[in-house]
Amino acid sequence: MSLRVNNAVVIDDSRSIDTNVNIKDSLYSDYHGEVSAVSASNGSISMAFGVNTLNMSSSSSHSISARVSGRSTMLLLDRNTTGSRTPTFNGVAWANNETPQWNNYRYWIVTFTCWFSNDVVGAAVGYDTI
Repeated sequence: MSLRVNNAVVIDDSRSIDTNVNIKDSLYSDYHGEVSAVSASNGSISMAFGVNTLNMSSSSSHSISARVSGRSTMLLLDRNTTGSRTPTFNGVAWANNETPQWNNYRYWIVTFTCWFSNDVVGAAVGYDTI
C-alpha cells in the first residue's frame, strides 16, 4: 500500500521514497484521519480511526473493533460532571494489570494498541480540567 500526500505518492508499494515530491503546501488535515464519535451506551471503539471520542451519559461497557496487529487509537474520554460514570473496555490489558481509577478524574486520554490482532493493551492519563 502506497503512502500519498495530496494525491502524490510519497512512498510506493515497494517502500521506495520519492524525494522529488513537493509537500510544502500540505495541510495538517492531510496527515490525520477522521475522528469517530463512540455511542455513549455501549458503543464500539474502532481502531480504524486514529481518534475516538466518548462523552459518557452513564456507566457503559465498550468493545474494541477493527483490531489489526500494530494499530493504535486514542480515545478522548469525558466522564461528564454528573454522577459516578465508569467505563469498561472489554478485552483490554492495562499497564501493571491495574484498571485506571476512572472516578479520580473527569477527562481521560486513553490509548489502545493492538498486538497480534487479538490482544489489546491500554494506557490512560486523567485530567481534572481541560
